[in-house]
Amino acid sequence: MKRSGNTLALWALLPGAGLISWALWAFVPEARFALIFGNVLMAFAAIVHASWLLGWRRALAFFLLADGLSFLLEALSLATGLATPYHYTAVLGPRFLGVPLVVPLGWFSMLYASHTVVNLMVGGSPLSPRGLSQNPRPHARVLGQAPRRGGWWLLLMATLTALVMTAWDLTLDPFMVRKIGAWVWERPVGFLGIPFANFVNWVEVAFIIAISFRLVERDLAEPPYAGGQRFGVAHGDCQPGCPGADLPDERS
Repeated sequence: MKRSGNTLALWALLPGAGLISWALWAFVPEARFALIFGNVLMAFAAIVHASWLLGWRRALAFFLLADGLSFLLEALSLATGLATPYHYTAVLGPRFLGVPLVVPLGWFSMLYASHTVVNLMVGGSPLSPRGLSQNPRPHARVLGQAPRRGGWWLLLMATLTALVMTAWDLTLDPFMVRKIGAWVWERPVGFLGIPFANFVNWVEVAFIIAISFRLVERDLAEPPYAGGQRFGVAHGDCQPGCPGADLPDERS
């Protein structure tokens, strides 16, 4: 029953995503509706999944950081021509400061997926592995706060997230440039016409967002209703006495 409810919630996103996509497409008729709709729907699904897995505070923090920082850095790159100049076409819909409005949504969706994949790779759980510092704050457990993670661990996890995200772009960028025409490189040299500096920029931007979220995340307590804790219980990772240990195994 629980899984059926989650499925219905995801299907309920379709009308909202479609309406927003149509509104964006209406401003730029030459844009491709399917691309806009895909980005909006993926972002809607990611925020719903993040709210279930991480709790709404962490999900909202991730969304705001990813959208805000990616837009700021994209706009800065377009304005200054850092690394190598490029520009977006009308394919992705309306733009502000040269950045299509759906691009930050794409950054959020891809970064959330990359973040979760790295957590699974390193810790075997979709939630961030502990990576606790040697001397966590003594009042953390009393206040119900997550203990601080060690700085080296945060750097490692953020770096891995940035690398996973950039590996995704090795196929995304050539397709979006050569087949879709969503953006244009002024000097198309390098990997399949994509400048190597672009991939360096992806690592940098993804790292900035990933490390920012992990720094914020470590000071936010895991809510007892977060789906990630149910995941931990189902896999035997949560010991007696930890938050959510009394939640039933949903596989039964």
